[in-house]
Amino acid sequence: MTNEKLGQLFNMSYSAISHCVKTFKEKINKDKKVKNQFEKLNSQFKL
Repeated sequence: MTNEKLGQLFNMSYSAISHCVKTFKEKINKDKKVKNQFEKLNSQFKL
């Protein structure tokens, strides 16, 4: 899903979504616990 579509879905601007994505990526790279939780959650959505 694009940042633009996410922004529409959550009533946020494209730049706000982009900032959230950037911040989350930085958090994943710094915190192994967050990375593991994200990977576990993400794997549940993959077929």
